[in-house]
Amino acid sequence: NGWDQVIAYTWSKMEFSTGRWMQPALYYATPIKYNDFSVDIFFVDSNVWDAFDYHATSGHNICGMSHNYQDATCGITGPMSVEQCAQWFKDLWDAEVKWMKDGLGKSSADWQFIATHFPVEHGLDQWKDLATTFGVDLILTAHRHIQEVHGPDDESNLVAPTAWIVSGGGGGITSEAEPTENGEDDQYGFMDLTLSKHEIKITAVSHGGQIRQTRCITQRMPGDKVTQKISGSSLCDGEPSGVQPLPTKMAPTVFP
Repeated sequence: NGWDQVIAYTWSKMEFSTGRWMQPALYYATPIKYNDFSVDIFFVDSNVWDAFDYHATSGHNICGMSHNYQDATCGITGPMSVEQCAQWFKDLWDAEVKWMKDGLGKSSADWQFIATHFPVEHGLDQWKDLATTFGVDLILTAHRHIQEVHGPDDESNLVAPTAWIVSGGGGGITSEAEPTENGEDDQYGFMDLTLSKHEIKITAVSHGGQIRQTRCITQRMPGDKVTQKISGSSLCDGEPSGVQPLPTKMAPTVFP
């Protein structure tokens, strides 16, 4: 149940492990190499934005006494006590920011992504600095139980022109709004990414199979205030950018 078990499961060679679970550390980077391009993805823990003084009574304070018993401890792998909890997460985040700056600065991949839990409005100044200084192309987030796509030119994009998404399509009854039965909403679903050397197509798909958004993004170079222009065809050519009709459900075939 603890992070040590989650991380250890990644490395397990026991029979119960499928070998598909991937969380080798609290934060880590994964290089992905295709035939003609590459991607560096930096995975970071952002629970610092949910870790407050243990006296705080917020319903989301993972360090609060409302959610922990007096002598709670994570041992050497985490906060030793609830009193030390908030500072432990602060120290972790500071170490991660330093690590991201080092890794992004050394990255020679065509694309740089960051994946984390909390959306960019949490720690916004640091996300803006990272995105601008190192030309981060895409930030993958969750937390809010809704599907959002923020493109380079969107007014709602807080780190423009770096694109970012919220893929929080789980959450059960805690969705941001009431979902429809047929899936004509953004409450549940998933994001489908199609990658190429110079462009990425992001497709937001609802729990009813409806395409809610289709956006294409290009690379952001370090320091640039706009993303790169591409020549030739686009992955989004012929694709409507907005909501598309619900897919037609075919009746099952009945054989005699």
